[in-house]
Amino acid sequence: MNMTKARCQSPRKFGRLLAAIMCLSSGSAAALEVQTGLDVLQDPDTTIEGLHRLYMGYSTGDGLSLGQSIYSAAQGDAGGAFFWGYEAVKTWPVSRSVEVYASGFLGGGGGASQVRGDGLMLRYGLGLDVSISKNWGIMGGFSHIAIAGGDEGVTAMSVGLSYSAGALDYSWEGLPIHSVAARSSLVSFGGEVTRGGIPQQDLVLVGAEFSFRGGPSGEYFFAADGAAKGGEGYMQVMSGLRGRASLGRISGFYEGSLGFGGGGEVDTAGGVLAQAGIGFGVDMGDHLVLEAMLSEQIAPQSGNRGSVATLKLSGVFGRDEADVDAASLEQNWQFSTGVSQQFPNSDFRNTPSRTGRPFMQESSVDIFLGERLYLTGNAQTVLGGNAAGYAIGLVGFGYRARVGPSTTWSIEGHIGAAGGGSVAVDGGAIYSVRGEVDYWISPSMAISLGAGRIATLSGEGMSPSFINLGLKIPFSTH
Repeated sequence: MNMTKARCQSPRKFGRLLAAIMCLSSGSAAALEVQTGLDVLQDPDTTIEGLHRLYMGYSTGDGLSLGQSIYSAAQGDAGGAFFWGYEAVKTWPVSRSVEVYASGFLGGGGGASQVRGDGLMLRYGLGLDVSISKNWGIMGGFSHIAIAGGDEGVTAMSVGLSYSAGALDYSWEGLPIHSVAARSSLVSFGGEVTRGGIPQQDLVLVGAEFSFRGGPSGEYFFAADGAAKGGEGYMQVMSGLRGRASLGRISGFYEGSLGFGGGGEVDTAGGVLAQAGIGFGVDMGDHLVLEAMLSEQIAPQSGNRGSVATLKLSGVFGRDEADVDAASLEQNWQFSTGVSQQFPNSDFRNTPSRTGRPFMQESSVDIFLGERLYLTGNAQTVLGGNAAGYAIGLVGFGYRARVGPSTTWSIEGHIGAAGGGSVAVDGGAIYSVRGEVDYWISPSMAISLGAGRIATLSGEGMSPSFINLGLKIPFSTH
């Protein structure tokens, strides 16, 4: 069975939603939808006064799209509160330039000591999307937000932008992926203090980055990092633009980014972050680059500043347009999403009185280095189990093999960071191992069942075993 190609089936046979997922995973055309905006909460129960929303989904036809969203604190004094999960958006045309939209979100998270309990978040939105160009629109409306253990039921005014990329064929022209990277950063704060007023320790962050081509010498990127030392529970999500100049095997670059972050007692106030830096890269092979960068970061709402030194190992897929046009090899990927149930050990919690088994939702992106070996990145947030704010980020390697016509197995090993939810992560640095068995219901989709263990690198504190259930969807680029 070829697990990266399939014929797109009729929507009548499988239903529009399943058909769209099948077409997406097989490399057929699908419409990319991106939305970003701000929810301003009315009379919140917490110090979360505003949430930034970033949604990415794929159209299933007839105005319906399905995807994932991340919500992060943007106003108030709750920097570090993040909520992540699944969202659906439905639109109905009113005129050539105006649509009514309705949206529904199911996810979880927490942070900034503002959410107690499970952290499950539900959001319902309703409003208008007014086109201002072929691809762009302005959104405005209202939403209702319910967070278990936090803002149990508040309304919000919503404003934002929508972007429709149109049909993507998942060639280089359709999905302009430039690189993926694992990175680590040292953040030095000088004389800054924490939310509690004590000197802020330096942070060691680990994370991952995706970048996309923005022309012959430019890129735009999305990155997420978590604290492995110095700020247990700190997390940040950034996006920005990068310019690059190449001199043979050495390249120089400059970049600027905006995002949201906090947690771990790092004082970011509402959570908004800005960063700018310069760096250089050295080619380690045809598609491998080692990069170093120095940058400055500021949380403008608190005035908190830090100097950042970043080391990054990048796998590069297209250095310029000539490379793209000449590319003939297929790059195989895999997107996985599902849920997992953790079974805590006796030292799982910092607060023994806070009990429960965390129920997590997770997503992974795998990039295959050959037929069997792959790089993987995994992110998880909590949906239940009295652990609001508990989140995990992992990077690592996996190995996949076939055991039958429709069955494969895989093993993975990771390192990363975790924090929040009164979970005893002993600084934040963790490792994880897991094994999975996949049953391929079609060449484009598998049902996956697995089990594994997560533990601190120090060997103290949390060390839960877990089981997971999910879907795997392969796709390819050229």
